[in-house]
Amino acid sequence: MTKKQIIEALDVNTHKTYIDKSRDHEITALHLLRIKIPYSVLPRIIEKVEKDLIVTNVPLDVGVEFLTEEDIAILADCNLATKNDKFVLFI
Repeated sequence: MTKKQIIEALDVNTHKTYIDKSRDHEITALHLLRIKIPYSVLPRIIEKVEKDLIVTNVPLDVGVEFLTEEDIAILADCNLATKNDKFVLFI
C-alpha cells in the first residue's frame, strides 16, 4: 500500500472500528505492529501515551514498507489512525 492509501484507510471519519468484538483492540494493534516491523528497524513501538491516545514511534514510511492491506484493515478496526506522519491509537 502507498502512504496515501494508508492515510485514507485509517481516516477516523470514514473507517469503521471495533467490528471484531473478539479482540483486545489496543493489544492487537500494538502486537501487530511489533511482529510486522522488525526490531532492527524500529526497536520502540510506543513513543508516548497521552490522555486518550497512544502515539507510536512508527512513521508512515515504515508502515508502507512492512504492513499489508490486510494488516491495515485490522489496524483500522482497532481504531488506529495517522497523525503528524505517524500511527496513533485511540484508547
